[in-house]
Amino acid sequence: MTMLSAASATYLLGGPSFLPLVDNYVLASCAACLTAALTFVFIDVAKMALVRADYPLRKAWGNLKPRLPMLAVPALIMPLFLSGYTAAKSAIFPLAGFRFDLLFAEMDSAIFRTDPWRLTHALLGPLATEAIAFLYATAWFTLLAYTKAFVALYASPRVATRYFTAALLTWFIGGFALAYSFSAAGPIFTEYNGLEHRFAELKLALLQTAGPDSHFVIGPAYLDDSMTSGAAYQGAGISAMPSMHIAACTLYCLLAKGTRWFFPALAYLLVIIIGSVHSGFHYAVDAPVAVIVAILCWKAAAPIASLANEGREIRDEFAQGNAATAVVAPAEFHRESPKFGS
Repeated sequence: MTMLSAASATYLLGGPSFLPLVDNYVLASCAACLTAALTFVFIDVAKMALVRADYPLRKAWGNLKPRLPMLAVPALIMPLFLSGYTAAKSAIFPLAGFRFDLLFAEMDSAIFRTDPWRLTHALLGPLATEAIAFLYATAWFTLLAYTKAFVALYASPRVATRYFTAALLTWFIGGFALAYSFSAAGPIFTEYNGLEHRFAELKLALLQTAGPDSHFVIGPAYLDDSMTSGAAYQGAGISAMPSMHIAACTLYCLLAKGTRWFFPALAYLLVIIIGSVHSGFHYAVDAPVAVIVAILCWKAAAPIASLANEGREIRDEFAQGNAATAVVAPAEFHRESPKFGS
């Protein structure tokens, strides 16, 4: 509700409405959740088939049914939130302008002794650039949709609550509050950042290295088109500081801590950090800010998840007719709840 209220405020101030985005966002999220649920059932049935269990479909449905309420978060709550976020992000330039590009460009130059995109383009050729572009665009949006769904289906209630809480906090604080407070377009958007003389070579380098059909070329054109149209496009809006691509991947690492998925998540985060600079979508200094915001939101979500899990266990005890036990021993239920990484 806070994000939708913020989006409504930016709309009243002259920004685009979030309402045209809701249908497509919800439909896409529901499709991802349905696919994930079918995958959950398929894997469950396959496991039972290996041991020749009786009534595998019935048992798989029994395993899926208690997890369905958590799917409401990725299927409905998150797409509504992201609709508001996209509309508010699309209004940054007309409402706040891009004021910090020169500062962030100078900070990058001071740290790396040159604009850091020059370093990545000196090291990475066309094949690597196209691989990074795929991971930065197609793979990233696919992971964004399906990670939420599979967390709802496979994670314990405590972990799922912590992840969704941290994600909402991260996108609101990083993608809205900090994006407006330190508004910047990013190196590739020279028509908005006033640094055409500095980053014109970056556009030429991307066109020569990646080609005209690369996401690193058509992506900025799509975002620019959304800016000039005055409407909120899906996945659109221009904002460099901090990078929500990097923040989302940082949350994947925190979610995967202590599992076999941690090192793949960490490797993917590093690729996205490199891609954010290589593409010119972000300054290098955007990355550490995004990582720090995600970590702080993950830590802030821990007590919220504990309280929610404790309340859920108390409600379950009441539902089972053990109200007295639920009232006097909530701490015991807390200790018995599933563990998660710090």
